[in-house]
Amino acid sequence: MATKTIQQTFLFTVAIGSVTFSDKSFIEGGVVTKVQHFLSVAIGLVVAIASSSLASFLPLSSSSVIRHSALSAAHSTLAFEHLGLPRSAANRVRQTLQRDYQNRVDNIRIVHVEPATWDDCDPDLSHGRFSYRPCKATSRSGWRVIIMGEFPTIHQTMIRTYYVDQRSWAVAAPIKDVSEEMRSHISSTLQVSSSDLQILAAQEESVLPATACPEEGFCPIAPTYLGWRILVVANGRDHIVRLRGFGSPIHRETKFEDNDEETLNTLPATLVNAVVQDAQERFNTPELRLEIAPNAPVALESQIESIEPVTWNECGGGSGPSLPMRGTCPNINVSGWRVVVAGGVHSAQLRLVYYIPKGLDVGAWTPQPDGLQSLSEAVQHRILAQVAEDTRIPVSGLRLFWADARFFDRCLNTTKDSPSCGVDIRPGWAVQILVEQATSTPMQQPLWVYHSNVLGTDVRRVSQGNWMPPPRTMPTMP
Repeated sequence: MATKTIQQTFLFTVAIGSVTFSDKSFIEGGVVTKVQHFLSVAIGLVVAIASSSLASFLPLSSSSVIRHSALSAAHSTLAFEHLGLPRSAANRVRQTLQRDYQNRVDNIRIVHVEPATWDDCDPDLSHGRFSYRPCKATSRSGWRVIIMGEFPTIHQTMIRTYYVDQRSWAVAAPIKDVSEEMRSHISSTLQVSSSDLQILAAQEESVLPATACPEEGFCPIAPTYLGWRILVVANGRDHIVRLRGFGSPIHRETKFEDNDEETLNTLPATLVNAVVQDAQERFNTPELRLEIAPNAPVALESQIESIEPVTWNECGGGSGPSLPMRGTCPNINVSGWRVVVAGGVHSAQLRLVYYIPKGLDVGAWTPQPDGLQSLSEAVQHRILAQVAEDTRIPVSGLRLFWADARFFDRCLNTTKDSPSCGVDIRPGWAVQILVEQATSTPMQQPLWVYHSNVLGTDVRRVSQGNWMPPPRTMPTMP
């Protein structure tokens, strides 16, 4: 059947670690139109708070407000001094919270302090922010500080966690602010046990009133919408879950209905909507403009390029998904659809290829692009060139063996337990590279695993080992 092209454009909001801008906008899960987007950019309706401040917001509703009167008198603003927190460090935490919330927070007070040690990098941008450049985490000691602030016009209080070291450098730790109630909502959304969740990163998303605030001084205007964007690993798969302030899931607007038969080409609307939402998350990266096309237009657009019925064999491949090398595999034909979603900017066009088998459990299915077919030649070249430079092995001695589409934290999942790594979510690739060396044999060859951002401009080694071909037949049982 001929491939059908669908002219459907989607918009979404991004919040980034070192620069704040609004490309595409979600408001309570709905997607604004292009006209609304243009107006919001023009008058400043939508603002994404920089993710170096990322933590949880409380929702703007009377049922979820923590009143000032509910605070214990024992949590005075002087309590931190009795726990050894220098006044300079306490002031830095207050200043960082105020900066992270664009001078909209008042009545700031420290409610808990405890000594802490952790590994992290120094910020490499102004105002204590981080870029995407690799850095070496070093051990540091200081304090974990829990601090409260209030949006005074609505009497809403929020609680945030920061780490501050002996030099009075403070960084938000948003993962620490993910409550048990929020974890429960995430586990319910993903249909897994809360104990099986691993939270890797969290970002805030906000929509602010149209009235602009001054660059300096207190701004009493509270946000109109606050929410989470959380990166979770469950059952070995990456998921991005969007929640409102206290954690209730955000149900985003669907793009297609089942009666769009001509557009969907027999593919159920529920499945294509899931693919669209996954693709939006993977195109939701500021690096498309910051590193490749700094002068690109504001809008980062994505559209379904084609939906095509296909059939493939689980063992022989064919016109279906890329298959790993297997010694023994089922000789089964599978029917389904091939969906291609295009996006990015003019100088960095990206295409994501999805395969959807018929008869799957919609509730348990998580869309994921085919890594090898989605990884463009340009990105492959950048990855191999970076690996060759780091290892001093010519590109001719390297072969891209496998690729998975992934989501990572700011550090591409290469540094554990660093607070600054958990403040940003980056789409990218986990690639396996075979290395031709003098010691290589047909039965064993060096295999290195690297993580890369979506553009192939940031490539970091994760592990190295050896690859051996799988057995052709199952071993005989004794």
